[in-house]
Amino acid sequence: MPESKPAPPPGSAGNITPGQAATSERTPVASEAAHGIANGDMPVKSSATDHVPEAAEGPAPGAAPSVDGAAIDPEAHLADFAGRFSLTPRETEVLAAATADERPLKHVAADMGISLRVLQRHLTSLYQKTGTQSRVGLTKLFWE
Repeated sequence: MPESKPAPPPGSAGNITPGQAATSERTPVASEAAHGIANGDMPVKSSATDHVPEAAEGPAPGAAPSVDGAAIDPEAHLADFAGRFSLTPRETEVLAAATADERPLKHVAADMGISLRVLQRHLTSLYQKTGTQSRVGLTKLFWE
């Protein structure tokens, strides 16, 4: 007597003949049904996100902040800021280095070839001239 193979479970591709399409008989999960993904449908964007203006997404990481959608030239911005607050060339250099990223001040000082104490003196002078009290405040004022 020849061996017979057991019938494959429904929805499997075991008994499909050429020209026949496989169908999925899985039941959608509740979260899939809520998002319109039942039976292999593609997810549909929520209408809440369709009306969000592009400006609300913010600038790309690492990009200079912009005014009215135009990118700010960092060198021109630095020169303008230095002129408004009567900064010395060295204070301008310290401002650019200290507000460029979140590196610890000892790394900024080492990169500039000065001691941490000298860097702190320059920052104190910057805080007094700009009316700020911290590196964060100085950075915010610089990029506003």
